[in-house]
Amino acid sequence: MRERTAVAMAVAAFAGSLHPTTIPLWVALAGLALALLVRVPMLIPLATLVLCACLADRSWSGLEPSEPHDLSARATMVTDPERFGAGTNAVVRIDGRRYLARGFGAAGATLSRAAAGHELEVAGDVVPYNGRDERRAALHVADHLRLTSVSPVGPGNLLWRSSNAIRAAVTDGAAGLGERRRILFTGLVYGDDRGQDAGVEADFRQAGLTHLLA
Repeated sequence: MRERTAVAMAVAAFAGSLHPTTIPLWVALAGLALALLVRVPMLIPLATLVLCACLADRSWSGLEPSEPHDLSARATMVTDPERFGAGTNAVVRIDGRRYLARGFGAAGATLSRAAAGHELEVAGDVVPYNGRDERRAALHVADHLRLTSVSPVGPGNLLWRSSNAIRAAVTDGAAGLGERRRILFTGLVYGDDRGQDAGVEADFRQAGLTHLLA
């Protein structure tokens, strides 16, 4: 691929992400595959533009907030839990819809012991997400789920179990580094920055290297 084609693809991807368009994903993917197959230089950036516009539209779809209501269902953890003040946050998926779940007390403690991919039985109150639209789209969440109870069900499907087993093996292998260095190590290797020391984060931010911990 020529350098100018690669640059054109990057520009097209950026432009497409700014202009969401309702196009079936299979059409966008087929168009890109065809463009790569026939190797017409100008078709590849055009197909990239269409694909990114399609993906941008999908990132906003299904984000209409729900009316406040009670919810009790089985959920799949989409992200690892994170501390949030006195509580714990995590993105969960329920029947194809994502929620930013937040738990305090016993619910938060149980949530904090889970990991991405784990299955949980959850109950709580659903309220519209009140954060920034950009973060809402990035997380693909429509609502907050204020948890009142959380019960573990299982470790999730084979893909999640395999991923978590690898992460656990890497973490166990770094146990000899000591806690502070181990947390830094897991942040650098696979982005798990839970428990990261505020001083370390400040040092990386001052050096312009915070992206290494993300």
